[in-house]
Amino acid sequence: MNKSSRIYHLYTRSVAMLLLLTAAAKFFSSFGSARILTARDPMFLLKYWQIMILVGLLELAVAIYLFRGRDSILKLFAILWLGSNFSPVGMTGPVGDDEDSEFPFHGSLRGGTVNRSPRVGIGFVLMDG
Repeated sequence: MNKSSRIYHLYTRSVAMLLLLTAAAKFFSSFGSARILTARDPMFLLKYWQIMILVGLLELAVAIYLFRGRDSILKLFAILWLGSNFSPVGMTGPVGDDEDSEFPFHGSLRGGTVNRSPRVGIGFVLMDG
């Protein structure tokens, strides 16, 4: 096994392990008692606990493919596709004045402030400083 092949296998196995951990965390958290879990997502019209289970299943499926799949290019595209779903642009969510919201921590644009919700993602935080 050459060096690039070892790095490729280390990378795909590491991503698979991280996906297994995040899927387990989503499954565990989806059965919690936080109020946000019972709210409905405005885009998918599902409750957040249901979305967490679906995303956890998706992460689990990708992780299993990374361990068991044979096509190395398809593995890399699966990682690319899943990672692109968490881009800062797609994670900003609905932006607006959420002061009267049931969950006011989503943020607002009042007074020129940026929506600094947890949905913004680490990429935006790094770009914003």
